[in-house]
Amino acid sequence: MARLKEKIAYALGDAAAGGIVWKVMSIAFPLFFTNVFGLSFADAAVLMLVARMFDVVTDPLMGTLADRTQSRFGTYRPWLIYGAIPFGLIFALLLYTPDFGPVGKRIYAYALYLLMMAVYTMVNVPYGSLLGVMTEDDDEKNQFSSFRMVGAYAMGFVTLLSFPYLQKMVGGTAAHQYAVIGAVLGIIAAVMTLACGLLTKERLKPKRAVCRPRSQQGLALYDSHRRVHQLLQRIPLCRCRLYVRLLSAWQCNHRGTDYQLYRFHGIR
Repeated sequence: MARLKEKIAYALGDAAAGGIVWKVMSIAFPLFFTNVFGLSFADAAVLMLVARMFDVVTDPLMGTLADRTQSRFGTYRPWLIYGAIPFGLIFALLLYTPDFGPVGKRIYAYALYLLMMAVYTMVNVPYGSLLGVMTEDDDEKNQFSSFRMVGAYAMGFVTLLSFPYLQKMVGGTAAHQYAVIGAVLGIIAAVMTLACGLLTKERLKPKRAVCRPRSQQGLALYDSHRRVHQLLQRIPLCRCRLYVRLLSAWQCNHRGTDYQLYRFHGIR
């Protein structure tokens, strides 16, 4: 049975990632980059687009790396423990405005923002899988999830509410205000993430990917093709030549498959 301290520690993980870092990145960063940092609207828009495309690649890679991690801290907790300081540090550096020219600022913003997205993925993806190895009791999982939701929403509310007051309290130029607030919030986010990694426990071992025998592969591929066929039939556009091409491409891509990986994360 998990103690209250562990449930609060688990909630701190999303309070840091979702309630502080992501709230500021999604709301304050666009205004900061254009009004304070000095990027044009076009540069800021392209940066956000590139970051989302970058995220599409890093998320599945991080999931694979996290599942294969084995250490004295467990499978997922090491990423929180060792990623806490880079997480807070890079976030603080993103809200700092260096004395560079337009090209230098553009390179600084792109490099650090993509690095921030990578570190955010490095911390948040293992955190999302952590609950599956903390307990197998469904009621306890619901309790952990409730604490997580309350922590994220409460911290997000506090962050958004206090941000303008913190700016007035710090004073000085807008660049100075964002730099100081970024440092403070970065330290808080790092401490919360570290506490989440150190004060939680992995009681279960994640179920690794397994390889099915060839006798089961054919059945699995046939079932996959049948389901795709049924799904595409519901779309009017797919009752024409495009549907035939899509289904043919699907079959060609899977005809040479030697095995299939099936991942189970313990969360039902």
